[in-house]
Amino acid sequence: MRLRLLSLLVTTLTASLLSTTVLAQEKQNECGERAEQILRALYPQAQKVSETDFAVDDAMARISTDSYLGLSPYAMVCRQWPAQPEHLLVALPLLTDEGDHVASGDLVVAVLRHDNLNPVAQYRIEGLIDDDAISLSLLDIDTAVYRLVEGRLAFGVRLSRRGASRVNPFYQTGLFLFNLKDTTLRPILLNLEVERHTGEWDGMCNGTFSSLTRTLAVGRPNQHRGADLLITTKSNSSEAKADQEGDCDEQVVEDTTTRSRLQYNGQRYSVPQDMRMW
Repeated sequence: MRLRLLSLLVTTLTASLLSTTVLAQEKQNECGERAEQILRALYPQAQKVSETDFAVDDAMARISTDSYLGLSPYAMVCRQWPAQPEHLLVALPLLTDEGDHVASGDLVVAVLRHDNLNPVAQYRIEGLIDDDAISLSLLDIDTAVYRLVEGRLAFGVRLSRRGASRVNPFYQTGLFLFNLKDTTLRPILLNLEVERHTGEWDGMCNGTFSSLTRTLAVGRPNQHRGADLLITTKSNSSEAKADQEGDCDEQVVEDTTTRSRLQYNGQRYSVPQDMRMW
């Protein structure tokens, strides 16, 4: 396939690595004007430091009333659960350190009553945020239909990370699934990599690129255990070279589709090492 240099840059780099911007425009944060109320419902002791930042114990929480996702990747994200509209789902980074191009901290996932913001349940993943050259670029809540354990619906949190290097581009998304039972919230799927785009090139044309996407389907319910997760993995790699006329030729080197199955072990779905985000 023959592409001019500009076309290659737009399709290979911009579409893959700046997809965060597209997601920010397509998906919305529903915290809105209630953002501070939601935070205080979870942490009544929170001390306001600025219009957006609050001290919570030894960490810092951030809110945003903006509806677009990704503009402030460390800000709290909210979404009403369409399948259970009485519930509000919340994902909240708690940063223990933040500086130039670095950040570290935990992620709190919570369920509140949508009407009065009374907390129902929450779970804290410690040390999930550990950013340096690769940093959090998008946090989102996934409300697709995951009917997995004992007939209950699970919901997901998607966490995307992006690299800072132009000549070694990197973009990655991981999925976490949570099961709510009464007032108990626990993770049943941790750290499944569902998207990755990487490359190494000279900044002009010559280089190699690879992409991976995973889609999930729910298997038939099992009487003795949770339904299986059916995973379809599509991966491809390509190579780009400049010719004497200044055009950039990109050739697909490999294009594969594989299928696998994750089974529930009574606690969670075990994710193989080669399918994890890190």
